[in-house]
Amino acid sequence: MKGPTASILGVLLASGLLLCACTGAPPPASPTTAPSQPKTVEPTKAPAAAVQPTVAPQTAPTLTAVPTKKVDYPGSKPVTVMIPLGPGALDTSTRFVAAHLEKELKSPFPVVTKTGANGQVATSELANSKPDGYTLLGISLTSTLSTYLDPERKAGYDRSSFQPIAAYVSDPGTICVAMDSPYKSVKDLIDAAKAKPDQVKIATAGLMNVIHLGTVMLGKIAGVDFPFVHFEGAGPANTAVVGGHADAVVTSFGGVYPFVRNNQLRVLGVMGAKQHSLAPGVKTLKEQGYELEVGATFGLIAPAGTPKEIVDILQDSVKRYLDSPDAKKKFEEAGLFIDYKDQKQFGDYWTQLDPWMKEALEAAK
Repeated sequence: MKGPTASILGVLLASGLLLCACTGAPPPASPTTAPSQPKTVEPTKAPAAAVQPTVAPQTAPTLTAVPTKKVDYPGSKPVTVMIPLGPGALDTSTRFVAAHLEKELKSPFPVVTKTGANGQVATSELANSKPDGYTLLGISLTSTLSTYLDPERKAGYDRSSFQPIAAYVSDPGTICVAMDSPYKSVKDLIDAAKAKPDQVKIATAGLMNVIHLGTVMLGKIAGVDFPFVHFEGAGPANTAVVGGHADAVVTSFGGVYPFVRNNQLRVLGVMGAKQHSLAPGVKTLKEQGYELEVGATFGLIAPAGTPKEIVDILQDSVKRYLDSPDAKKKFEEAGLFIDYKDQKQFGDYWTQLDPWMKEALEAAK
């Protein structure tokens, strides 16, 4: 593995930074090439109470430390939940959450799909919305990062433009082919790509999202350049493979699972730390000889400046739902792994991921 792309993506992806652990805590940085972390501050007056290490706030919005006051929210007024990508795991999981919020908070939570520019259209609209809790966005975190960290996209927002509410899913990357594909393993796909340069096409659910970058990394590890065909969402990417317009699809497991369950796609490999319970017998990439772990994080966000008491109401409702038997059943049936992060955990992970993703995007270009 050579060159700046491989080394940066190796740190970012092979280290597991982008793979959400089930604990919800941000993963540790690589000990060899990770950027220096903030030093623990030693207390000067009360030695018995050591100050815990914190993630550098950078530009992240800070919640005001005041007692939460009661508010009449949402007060029967509709709360619009936008989804920036097409059909797939993000769409499915966010609709589950929105349906629960509507039921528990007794107000309409209409879900509106607004695709465009790999999520930038809807994300721009959220950033420019009034921070009153009545416009929310379900995001795939690394896709959101890629829209504003790429200077060529000229996004009018950044990390400071948003208030995390809660994350609800971590989803490992997956490589799938059509049921009649001759490829039976990841090695088969790679060997074919080497033998027929520019002919073995890989469909993705979005340009520069984490699983696309992970597959770029896989190519670096294996010594092959995959030609990609980018779509907005897993649904159209899966359909392209089923229809014979691409040879394989790389997206989250939740994004391909409906097609796998219906025997339209076959899983070649999972980019998680362990085999997926809904793809029994399918080896991870590591088990197939490729040191790589990649996954996506899905969550709900609001515009920066949204009152803390409103964020708390939404966060707590999401938490109650994810703890319920109904959520566990629905998410499992959809092939989705529940991985709750509250507003602080979600925000800290986002802030930590931001500079790493920026460096990886620059190197990938």
